[in-house]
Amino acid sequence: MVSLDITAVQAAIEPNDYTSKKNMKRAFSKYLIDAKRQWSAKFHLAVFPEFLGTFLYPGLFSKINNPQGISKLLLRYVLGNFSFTSPNPFKGAFLKNAIFVERTYREVFSELAEQFNAYIIAPSIFLPEITFESAKGWHITKPNLYNMSYFFNPQGQLLAKIKKQRLTVLETKLIFSGDNEQPQIVTTAFGKVGVLICYDMFFQDIVQAIDVSGVNILAVPSCNFASWKEPTKYFPEKTQEQVWFLHGTIKAGERRENIRYIVNAMAVGKLGKDVAEGRSTIWKDGRLLEIAKSWNKPEVISAYVEI
Repeated sequence: MVSLDITAVQAAIEPNDYTSKKNMKRAFSKYLIDAKRQWSAKFHLAVFPEFLGTFLYPGLFSKINNPQGISKLLLRYVLGNFSFTSPNPFKGAFLKNAIFVERTYREVFSELAEQFNAYIIAPSIFLPEITFESAKGWHITKPNLYNMSYFFNPQGQLLAKIKKQRLTVLETKLIFSGDNEQPQIVTTAFGKVGVLICYDMFFQDIVQAIDVSGVNILAVPSCNFASWKEPTKYFPEKTQEQVWFLHGTIKAGERRENIRYIVNAMAVGKLGKDVAEGRSTIWKDGRLLEIAKSWNKPEVISAYVEI
């Protein structure tokens, strides 16, 4: 058996954190400093929320002052980076700066993984497929945009790029692509890790595929803009929190063949009219190990486990 610290970083939405590589690294290192105080195991796994990496686009290439909401912030970026060479101007604006944005994102979390000697699942970001080849350098291999998270080891090496498979209505409207391949499994020194980005956790066929592949730990970066303590549209007798746990983390973790632990990292904070809420959690076999105290403030929670 090996010991592992599982950490969920409940990170705040702060657009000013994304105006430079230096600012971004400083902002996210604060969470890891907090996490490190809680660590005592041989290995450490830190999971960040969904979407936050995408703020690099307006942070580096647009104005972020006085945002009225996330969609308007991204629209301001698109209008300022309009691409006349793309049949889809919205997508083209992201592709235009994707290589520089990807490098900043990759370098920040690679360096943090090495600095804190931890496995890191970075906050997801809207990116195309980008790779390096000696003759071409860094270049885009597919012009599709994905909601994806990068997974780093403690040496700062990129282990995997995990794409979101099932898209929300808003993501579909924005012309992002889902990934129809089988869920990607990452074999580490402490076991097999599966990553499902937010909405994917609620689809049983995806969870089943993860489970039968031998995954011990399921990591779920998330960002929720529904009111956490209010009744939901489809289940008016339950709050968003209750539905999230019952249909999401509990259902994904209980009575599984291989999945033992689930770590769900939530984003929090207000940007104009948009409010992200949620309580980050860590589960074992469908039972709660750790839960964030607040659903609207940043926090770091960790659990020591043996696998």
